[in-house]
Amino acid sequence: MKPKRKWQMNLGIVGCGIIGESLAKLLEDMGHFVQRYDPAKLLAGDISKCEIVFICVPTKADMKFEDVRTALGYINLKNKEGIIAIRSTIMPGMTDEFTKKY
Repeated sequence: MKPKRKWQMNLGIVGCGIIGESLAKLLEDMGHFVQRYDPAKLLAGDISKCEIVFICVPTKADMKFEDVRTALGYINLKNKEGIIAIRSTIMPGMTDEFTKKY
């Protein structure tokens, strides 16, 4: 096991499937505090004070990115002003659209 960091970040994960939960465990192993939010798994961690929030939701074949939009809407509702990292697969240019809207 790797040694814990001297400093700890408060991080958030939205979507705790295979990718999100793996990332959460890795970050915790590194010594960071992780809040998890995933309504499908009844996880409702408070991401409002997280320095970085990772969006790890599935991307459906219809390419409407509804799960990503829902996650961004939730983060926006919580008045999140930190860094948002989208780990989900999205089309080039979508981050510009998301930045303007959310």
